Amino acid sequence: MSVMVIRPERGCDDIHALIDHVLSDGAGCTEADFPDSCRGRFVILTPASLRAYVEKQVLQSMVRPEFRERLEPGMNVGVHSLASMMSSIIGNQDYGRYIRPSISMMSLRNYVAKCLNDNESLRNQVGDSFEAIDQFTKQIVELHNDGVSAEEVLALAAHQSNARLSVLGSLLQLVEQRLGKRYTFPGAAHETICAWAQRHGSNRWFYLYGFAHLNASEMRIVHTLAQYVHLTVMVGAGSDPDYLEALQRRDDGNRNTLSSIFASSASTSVCAMPDTTAEVRYAAASIKKFIADNPEISYGDVLVTSRDLGSYQAQIASEFTYQGIPINIAASSTMLDHPFADAILGLLDSATYELQPQSILRILRSGIFSRYLNLTPTAIDDIENQLNSNNPATVWIDTDIPFLHICRRFVR
Repeated sequence: MSVMVIRPERGCDDIHALIDHVLSDGAGCTEADFPDSCRGRFVILTPASLRAYVEKQVLQSMVRPEFRERLEPGMNVGVHSLASMMSSIIGNQDYGRYIRPSISMMSLRNYVAKCLNDNESLRNQVGDSFEAIDQFTKQIVELHNDGVSAEEVLALAAHQSNARLSVLGSLLQLVEQRLGKRYTFPGAAHETICAWAQRHGSNRWFYLYGFAHLNASEMRIVHTLAQYVHLTVMVGAGSDPDYLEALQRRDDGNRNTLSSIFASSASTSVCAMPDTTAEVRYAAASIKKFIADNPEISYGDVLVTSRDLGSYQAQIASEFTYQGIPINIAASSTMLDHPFADAILGLLDSATYELQPQSILRILRSGIFSRYLNLTPTAIDDIENQLNSNNPATVWIDTDIPFLHICRRFVR
């Protein structure tokens, strides 16, 4: 089926534009067209992080007179993430025939460990430590969910003469043969949605909203929906996402493929290291050599990335500094790292109102109330020293100690 694209004008409410399009698709349908078994005929798909917001906006829009008058009797417009669509729409149809039993990461790790234990050749190449088994299991799940087959991994391993890739391909092949057709892997949805869409997709209208990017697993799902359902993509003004090109058909009827993110002259090499320390040392040495061989390149042009930076951060800092390589490690942060959030959590903590020292100091050190209380970091340090050297119960009532009378009034 074709893919339609909506590009609302600048300044136009995109939710209203989307609702207008949905109601246009449902125009002319009668109540008989919407039996209970066909709930989910009109579905707005959005990232899980946006679902609550979009659902609220859609509900508020649907009660507006200009939209309510156009809503056909029995017509239902759902808002779902990919995960909730699996459970609420697909899982409730045809007695759950499309939902396969899921397998946990723990069970997968156990099976990978058994494969290594039963195959001495594989075990000798990678060992049987928990770290190695866990890493292989995560990579197997990611490759399977992204649609990469064991045959493709083994072909790449043979082309590059890479022993580790060969082991990964062999393990992926064993997992595919034993578990791939019987179970749903963690985070996987493509096979289930594909089977459901083939049977029920012809009279379904799906609308993508809020997807700036799609990972490989999500792209497989959307590509499947584009084949079997009426798919509409809402994009922002002047900002077409890269996956849109891959969803649209060429003149010959086939769909486009995404162009490579690498230039044709770029090269990729794969190296296996025995542990994280060796990885960091190799990376540092490689960067230093690359900069020396290419004087037009600076250290600021080099990016080091990792699936989990936490396990490398300390080693990168020490090794790169030792090698004379300037580094800028960007640690992940959340709203909880903001001082205001720390102060709010302290105020919500019941220990604060019991005059527990650590809870009150947490609020004071956030800095949010320092100006109001006229507290400096030195004054807060004095308070902490008094609390550590005296009974806190007597400290709080001793108004002769600077600033403590303010603290006592603050927590009441």
